[in-house]
Order: sequence, then structure tokens, then C-alpha cells
Amino acid sequence: MFQTLSKTPSTTENTAISVDDLILAEELPIAISDHSIIENAKSKAIEIYEHIERVSQRIQEAKTDAEYAQNMKVGFFGKTGKKATATSNALVRTNEAIAEMNDLIQEAIIFTKSSIEYSTIMMQAMSKMVEHGFKNANGEIIELNESGEEFAEIILSQADEYTNRHLQLVELQKEQKLGLDNVQKISDLKDAELTQQISELRNQSDQSDQEIQALIHLKTSEILRKSDQNDEEQLQKINTLNDESKKIKELSNANDLRHDDEIQQLFQLIKNQQVQLDSFKKSSSPIIISIISLSLTSALAFLTFRDML
Repeated sequence: MFQTLSKTPSTTENTAISVDDLILAEELPIAISDHSIIENAKSKAIEIYEHIERVSQRIQEAKTDAEYAQNMKVGFFGKTGKKATATSNALVRTNEAIAEMNDLIQEAIIFTKSSIEYSTIMMQAMSKMVEHGFKNANGEIIELNESGEEFAEIILSQADEYTNRHLQLVELQKEQKLGLDNVQKISDLKDAELTQQISELRNQSDQSDQEIQALIHLKTSEILRKSDQNDEEQLQKINTLNDESKKIKELSNANDLRHDDEIQQLFQLIKNQQVQLDSFKKSSSPIIISIISLSLTSALAFLTFRDML
């Protein structure tokens, strides 16, 4: 915070601040890497300081003239008008100087508020020149009178207020950034945690899919194995039935052959008996013929019944 400065009691050539010592980078509250900014701000500060000195001198002179006019004695030979004129002229010069000083202060304040760098440099340079006096490039020592110091302190006060507000803003921005960084870190941690959980769920899902695929493969293998076993059993049954059918067919064919042979034998027997019958017809009695015929009929009936079976 800006404090009212008091001038060094006896400013001499040894105590006055030179141009080279006016701005020291290590004394600045903020870092300024651009040297051209420092030089421009320093030149502007010197210009404003010297202008304040000139205008404050004019104000002081105008005040002195006004006091002199006020103290003029009025005589009987028209000196009243002269006093009034002197007083009026002194007031005009005072008002003009004050108006110029006001414009100068406004210009200085606008300059100091144009950037935090200019404001900081202006404060350091102006403070040193007000407190110690300033030795210009020509070796002349420039000091402000009382009114000049008052005007300089107005500029310094405005510069200090602007700088403090800016520094507070910077600090708030740092705190805000720190808070955002913390939020970002928390968010990153949450993202990492969620990513880990998603990864674990995916792994579990993949593992579950693999287990399901393995189970499906196992069940399919069992079904195929059972199907192959059933097919083999069915094939064995079919082969067994084919074998049995073949045996039955072979047995049937053998029986048919045997039957055919027996039939041939019977037919031959009947034929022989028929021959015998024909011969007996000529020489035998009817009873014998009837017995032979009955035998032939019985044989034919037997053959017919067997064929039906």
C-alpha cells in the first residue's frame, strides 16, 4: 500500500537519484523481461516528474504574486486599480497552472493504468525521485516543492491502487487456477478410476464370454459324441437286422428248395402210383383201385396244405 513520502531533509548531488539508479529490476514486485518496457516507462516517469516540477513552480509563483497583490497598499492616487489588476492576474496564472496540473495528473494516471508493468515502474521511479530528488542527464538536481509533492502523491496513490487491484486479481486467478487444477486432478483420478472399472468389467465380460464359449463347445462336443454313439448303435442295429434278414432269407430259400425237392418226389411218387393205378385198373378189383386213389388224393392234399404254409 502506498504511503505518503517525505523528502530527504537535505538533497545533495550525492543523494539525488540518477537515471541509471532510477529503476532496479530486482526491486520490482513483478518480473518484467522486456527491457524496452522498462526504458519507455522510466522515460515517461521522468517526463511527468519534470513537468510536475515546472507546473508546481508556476503555481507557487502565482500564489506568491497573489499574496503580494493582496498586500499592496491602496493610496490616494489610483493604486486601487493596480492592486485589483495584480490580484486578478495572479489568480488567472494560478488557475491556469492548476488546470495544467490537473491535465498532467490525468495523463499520468491514464499512463499508469495502461498496464501493470507501466504502473509498477511509475511507482518505483516516482517514489525515488520524490523522496531523494532527481539528477537529470545534464547533472541538474530537480526537486519538487510542497505542492509538487502533493500532486505527485496523487499519481502515486492511483498507481498504487491500480497495482494492488491487479496483484489481487492475479492472486485470485492463481487461486482459481489452483482450484481448477485440483478439480482437474480429481476429475483425472475419477476418469482413471472409471477407466479401470470399465477395463475390469470388460475383462470380466471377456472371461465370461470365453467361459460361455467353452461351455457351448463342451455341450456341442457331448451332443455330437452322443449323436455319433447313437448313429453307431443304430448302424449296429441295422446291421444286426440285415444279418437276421439275410439268415431268414437264406433259411427260407433252403426250405423252398427242400419243399420243391419233396414236391418233385411226391409228384414222381404220384406219377408212379398213377402208372400202377392204370395197370391195376386192368387187372385189379375196384376196392384196390379206390384205396390207391385215396392215397393219391391224400398226397395231393398234403402237398397243397404244405404250400399254403
